[in-house]
Amino acid sequence: MISLTLFVFADEPKDLNCDFESGMEKWRGDGRLKDDGKGNKVCQLKKKGSRRREITHKIELPGNLAFDIHYRVRAMPGSTNVKVRHSVRNPKGAGFVTKDLKADGQWVEMKFSAKAAEGDRKSDRVIGITFHEGEGIIQIDDIKVVAK
Repeated sequence: MISLTLFVFADEPKDLNCDFESGMEKWRGDGRLKDDGKGNKVCQLKKKGSRRREITHKIELPGNLAFDIHYRVRAMPGSTNVKVRHSVRNPKGAGFVTKDLKADGQWVEMKFSAKAAEGDRKSDRVIGITFHEGEGIIQIDDIKVVAK
């Protein structure tokens, strides 16, 4: 994985190169760049069968930092039983939340929180967004890290 180093957080969200307008070079996994029909580039995951589809990004954070990850996601019409899982992983474990999505093509704002380990001078984390269950197509855009 490619690491994106974030040394200082301001009050403004930090863009992890996640508007996808400039591509997916810092992301790993099953995502593909797609034009949403309005001139905006998004990350698209297609899933058929039981194999999960996922994108991940490794970040380095200052120690003891609490942060939120914001993004938006939508399940495209024709998709069925869609569940999206977002996670933050580190060498000691992971935290994750799974959410149901309606397959109506409408964007849903998502947010999840995490904290760097106590006493760490720096903390590597892997952010993951997974098409966890169901079949069809989901699109992801506008991922930001915001210090608490």
